[in-house]
Amino acid sequence: MLLARLKGAIRRVLLQRLRWSSAYAAVCRLEARLIGRRLRIETCSKCQLKCPSCATARGETRSGAVAWGELSPDDFTRLLAHSGRVREIEISNWGEIFLNRQLPQILEQARRSGVPVTVGNGVNLNTASEAALEALVVHRVRELTISIDGASQQSYACYRVNGDLERVLANVDRINHYKRLHHSAEPALVWQFVVFGHNEHELETARAMAAARDMAFRPIRNLDAAYSPLRDPRRVADSSGIDFSVSTDKTLDTLATDFGFCHQLWDAPQLNWNGDLLGCCFNNTRTFGNALATPLAELLAGDDYRYMQDMLTGRAALRDDLPCVKCRMLPPWLRAR
Repeated sequence: MLLARLKGAIRRVLLQRLRWSSAYAAVCRLEARLIGRRLRIETCSKCQLKCPSCATARGETRSGAVAWGELSPDDFTRLLAHSGRVREIEISNWGEIFLNRQLPQILEQARRSGVPVTVGNGVNLNTASEAALEALVVHRVRELTISIDGASQQSYACYRVNGDLERVLANVDRINHYKRLHHSAEPALVWQFVVFGHNEHELETARAMAAARDMAFRPIRNLDAAYSPLRDPRRVADSSGIDFSVSTDKTLDTLATDFGFCHQLWDAPQLNWNGDLLGCCFNNTRTFGNALATPLAELLAGDDYRYMQDMLTGRAALRDDLPCVKCRMLPPWLRAR
């Protein structure tokens, strides 16, 4: 926790105020050498739901650089071997990890390699084998964030189209069963609740349902302003702790200015399920080499990848062939150039 706070402070100073990447890059390289690198590896890019605001549901990722596929245990082992020292891996991104039928073997390999796993980006947990649910516990996944945007099937399925709330909660209960069976506190379970106009009245009910299942409750704002806007922002603000006086556009600009996701290019590079280097979790249009064929350190030192880092910190001109230029997370002061 202390290390994360220190890195956050360094990032804000070096990447936002000074708009200078050299020192932060040096910190990340030293960190990777001494205690290992944090990685993001897509386990499965497929999803069975049709959430209205999701690029995967709209087919954008399937036809782009991410494509439609899943990580194999053999490729996972090879990626670990090509990535140097790895201290933690986030395994969720564009798709639903539980659609990868070999997930238990991947989690077992991570544990045998001594690499902790998180699933913080989120899962919908509608489809999961009993083996996968137990593997989360047996192989000590640190955190599992579950997207549950409602306390009733009617409100939940408005956004999680094709989803079944009863089945999701049954799977949560099975995970808790295995936690008791194996005397484990892991994974820590997080109920993530995107607040919409159609589910805002269920915030407190969902909070109570999460507490009954020993889950942390995390309400977050909907960043698609056109979809299901809030009906009573003041009441929802009091219940959720979210400041809705700040517009969605301003919220996005603040995230972009603070390098809310861009920092992944330095300290948590994103790999696709097939080994392609994407850089960050937002990029679905361009790759920067394949970590199954080339050591990750070489890919991160590639000319285009380094240019993209310099571009984001204001040290190089914008280039239209790089994915950041069209990304909503591009810092606003760069957009204005």
